[in-house]
Amino acid sequence: MEIARDFQELLQTEIPSIPDFENVTFTGSLASYNYHNLSDIDLHLLIDFGKLEEGAEILEKYFTVKRIQWNKSHKIMILDHEVEIYIQDTNEDHFANGVYSVLTQDWVDMPIKEKVDIDLEGTKKKYNAISKEIKELSSMFEDKKFKEVYDYATQLKEKIRRMR
Repeated sequence: MEIARDFQELLQTEIPSIPDFENVTFTGSLASYNYHNLSDIDLHLLIDFGKLEEGAEILEKYFTVKRIQWNKSHKIMILDHEVEIYIQDTNEDHFANGVYSVLTQDWVDMPIKEKVDIDLEGTKKKYNAISKEIKELSSMFEDKKFKEVYDYATQLKEKIRRMR
């Protein structure tokens, strides 16, 4: 909670109208059964973007920039795991096998131990397809199509994020 409060104080110092976080959750692999020694602590700071005054889209970009700056400049470690903060819209679906509310000190979604079957052939196909797209981005960059590269890379990044 101290991390969330410090970050919120930074935001509200710069933009006083930003509402308080509605919840602070711990999620990701360390909050479920798929953790490993390199897992980080995903700390999600939940805010209702619907309550933001005009300019919510700009504020969302502002949150992203501030979050990235914060994570780069604050190497916070808890039991040898780095803490990584995220700003999450309370109206956004969040898919995780475990979500713990640091605010209320209770499970929002209790993790369930599941047997996982990995589709190696499907994974290889997706890897090959994405590799080709990255090579195409490199070619476009060499052709100095910078705007197209940026737009395409942004779409590809979102596609990969959804595949997680």
